[in-house]
Amino acid sequence: MQAFTVVGPGPVSSPVRRKTLAAPSEPPVITAGASTSSTSAWLSWQLPGPQFVNGLLLGYQVGLKELTDVVGEDSTEYELIHPKLMENTSVNVTGLQKYRRYEFVVRVLTQGNTRGEVLNSIWSVSVSLQTDEDVPEAPVNFSVAAVSSSSARLSWSSPLNSNGILLGYEMIGVSAAYILAENGDTVPLLQSSFVNSTFQFSELHNFADLSLLHPFCQYELRLQARTSKGLGSATWLVIKTQPSGQPNEC
Repeated sequence: MQAFTVVGPGPVSSPVRRKTLAAPSEPPVITAGASTSSTSAWLSWQLPGPQFVNGLLLGYQVGLKELTDVVGEDSTEYELIHPKLMENTSVNVTGLQKYRRYEFVVRVLTQGNTRGEVLNSIWSVSVSLQTDEDVPEAPVNFSVAAVSSSSARLSWSSPLNSNGILLGYEMIGVSAAYILAENGDTVPLLQSSFVNSTFQFSELHNFADLSLLHPFCQYELRLQARTSKGLGSATWLVIKTQPSGQPNEC
């Protein structure tokens, strides 16, 4: 720079060079990703070439959203995972839902021209991952649909979260007792064939018919759903058959 007066030009100042900073012109590239459990996934990425960073590198942000099978139901926004600014080029994402599909993206952040200004690239090309299967939640609405002195029909609904591909149900007779007519108390019958009896049902079944029960008796059952990871949480039910004469051995 040089100043001029009527006398003439002044001295030339020393040159000053300053680079204008801009947002990164290319996003990171996700290089690998995998499910690590039913509630976590691992992701790694690499920085775009230095010529695309356009400033002082601050770190990275990772975004995710859950995917559904319903058209139009997927969110258009990504949720930032913690920490919201990370220096590493890989992360193990925890706290995910079991047996769910997620879409992951990464972007790079750099320092802007003014103090405190942060510039970011666009999101990277996404990667979709599905968390692993787990044991299912308990079946719901386990109830008695009909009961007589010698039979009962039971019904239930699938778990709210199967946490995998539902393979079927297992029902076990837990206890059997007859009911005392005078006060309604029960007396356990340890020799009952019902106790520890196991009933298997396919994933398409949501009912069971029990027969050869005895009048005026109380039966306790446990029902669980199954995935490839095993049996899940249990739900319990007590049924009481109708009286028919005197109480009999259950």
